[in-house]
Amino acid sequence: EISDLKETATKLEKLKQSKDLPSFLQSYQNQPLLPPTMDLSGFVFTKHLEIQHTHTSLRRSISQLRTLVSQMNKEINRFSSCPDASNEVMLQYMQQHEVNIVLDPETAHPLLSVSADGKRVWYNSGTG
Repeated sequence: EISDLKETATKLEKLKQSKDLPSFLQSYQNQPLLPPTMDLSGFVFTKHLEIQHTHTSLRRSISQLRTLVSQMNKEINRFSSCPDASNEVMLQYMQQHEVNIVLDPETAHPLLSVSADGKRVWYNSGTG
């Protein structure tokens, strides 16, 4: 199908460059512009299998999320329960995971304002 579409696109491009409109119209009056599509009459949708697949995917995603939250809790507890964890030690740890981000004000929620440099965001209550 892809090769047929490419061939049709090539033909249309050649005809587009042609200045002879009657010839263009006559050459395509009895021809379909798009090739026939794949026959989907043999396609079978099994609702039970699709639901089972979705359930399996969701279960896997939830398991991964639980693992991630558990790891995050361990990291938080490690620092909050350690009395000699200075601010500098915590800062060094956090800097290991630092990434540079730039926020796009065009895609931000209407109640969020983004600074001109795209580094800070604040909430607007929508009043005033």
